[in-house]
Amino acid sequence: MTTQLESAGGNAGRHRNRTAGQIGDADGVDVKASPLAATTAPEFMEVLRQYKAWSGDPSWRTMARRANQIVVHSTMHAAMHGDRLPKLDVVRAIIIGCGGGEEDLRSFATAWRRLATARTAACRPRPAPRTALARARRPRVRPVSGMQ
Repeated sequence: MTTQLESAGGNAGRHRNRTAGQIGDADGVDVKASPLAATTAPEFMEVLRQYKAWSGDPSWRTMARRANQIVVHSTMHAAMHGDRLPKLDVVRAIIIGCGGGEEDLRSFATAWRRLATARTAACRPRPAPRTALARARRPRVRPVSGMQ
């Protein structure tokens, strides 16, 4: 019992601070969700929710505190309860808040950038294709004979 109290820093209460690190999976087993397989924003958000559950499902306030208030807890909560792609800072705060390391941050940032750039490219207006009707309406310019 004294060993437990010493490791708890003398605080025997149930609300003592917990470490921000994650507990890894057993050797040979990896159940952590990978964001790199996500091809749509809703899939990405589902992976982010799975990641939060995998990391022990910390509270929103704990996550905000671990992430040094990069974003407030209510912003994380709102983002995680939608299917739209949040800003990268929000994703970063969620990963840090779940105790994620540099490798997790890189994986989620890479997947986020891929989806964000695809979304931007899809929203960019493209010139209308030239149809036969459009070519037929264009007046033809003919050289005037005798003037060269």
